[in-house]
Amino acid sequence: MFRVLVTIAVLCWGVYGVLGSLAEEHRPQPTHWFSRVVPVGDKARELLAAGHSEYRERQKERVQALRDAHIERERKRLAAQWAPRETLIRIACQYNESLSLARAEQIADAILSSSERHDVDPLLVAALIAQESRFRPSAISPGGAVGLGQLLPGTAGRLGVNPYSPVENVEGCTKYLATQLRKWNHASAPAHLALASYNAGPGAVEQYGGVPPYSITRRYVQKITHRREQFSKQARTDRDRWLSANGPKYSELFEG
Repeated sequence: MFRVLVTIAVLCWGVYGVLGSLAEEHRPQPTHWFSRVVPVGDKARELLAAGHSEYRERQKERVQALRDAHIERERKRLAAQWAPRETLIRIACQYNESLSLARAEQIADAILSSSERHDVDPLLVAALIAQESRFRPSAISPGGAVGLGQLLPGTAGRLGVNPYSPVENVEGCTKYLATQLRKWNHASAPAHLALASYNAGPGAVEQYGGVPPYSITRRYVQKITHRREQFSKQARTDRDRWLSANGPKYSELFEG
């Protein structure tokens, strides 16, 4: 009986081994999702570093653009506030070397004040005064015209100014010029006609429908126009120099 049991056990063990071998042969192979192992940690760090560098570059460009925009806004704001006072003082002293600094400052301030009041370019007024009197407050012409703007006493009276006062003379000169500029505002070159009216009278300009054919008047208009352009160029140079010295600087931006 014992031998029978042992024989049965051996046969079962053999059958189990055969069945196990057959099952192993028919087992499906595992799926390989990656052909090779990738070090995910290093790759992630590389991508993060590249992204951070790109972000920092974009931020630097953005900050630079903000700075440039701020500088430009401040320059425009300061340029609007700037007035060519120093330019006018230098022009006055250049045309009249005997002029004291105090008198030159007084004339420059009078030109700026009157020009602002009557909405006239102060450099046009300065060019006219340079032509009329070369910035000599006591100048009197053979025809009786007086002062910086060479006002006739009758004209000064109608304008309500004392022609012997430099400040009031500038006021009368600017007021009369402003009147003529408004009168000829519809023309293509109102400044030319206003200057011609100042020199030859508005009646002559009306008669000829433009600058009269008088050689003296034509030269008068040309000289003042050219001089105004020179003064404007000089004023722009002075303004840019002043802005460079007093305008906003990068070191003052985005502190902290």
